[in-house]
Amino acid sequence: MNILERKLFHMLSAIFVIPTLFFPDPWRKILFIFLFLVVLTVDTLRMNNRNFRHIFMLFFKDMLKKEEFRFYSGATFLFFSLMILNLFFSRQVAAFSLLLLTVSDPLASIMGIYMKPRIRIMGNKTLWGLIGFLVGGIIVAMFFNNLSWKSKIIAVVTGAVVELFATGIDDNFLIPLSSAIALQLTKGGEAI
Repeated sequence: MNILERKLFHMLSAIFVIPTLFFPDPWRKILFIFLFLVVLTVDTLRMNNRNFRHIFMLFFKDMLKKEEFRFYSGATFLFFSLMILNLFFSRQVAAFSLLLLTVSDPLASIMGIYMKPRIRIMGNKTLWGLIGFLVGGIIVAMFFNNLSWKSKIIAVVTGAVVELFATGIDDNFLIPLSSAIALQLTKGGEAI
């Protein structure tokens, strides 16, 4: 699976906005706790059980990054952040933050790799990638009329900065959590 296919697959995570917005409480929260525990269990077994790893790799080897072969995958961090979002933030803040990750992060990668000229900002991050993230964030923001534009812009910029500087901790965790906190701190949403 090449980077474009991986990023397009990453965008499919946006489907989790449906239970975030429409499942009744407490079922929404229970669902995301359950999903996180399932993904965590599968990933832990993949790393620690040779037989399970062999079966897992038959189906999912092409989806893993090189550094994920011996450590938790981006999916585990994604579902951890989804659980936290759904436990501690309003539906709108959780949905916005999830969509920011699933739209802006892949768009940043795709534009950063394929748009020319490649003007590097930091490490392998490019100006086109940053622009892609911001454009994706503005598109996501247009669908959330009940959040203030000031809060949405601050959340998008926060996510972009985190994506730009994130090292050591998976951005599937950092981007949605940082944008949710930014929305919360700027009164864009209410904690529940």
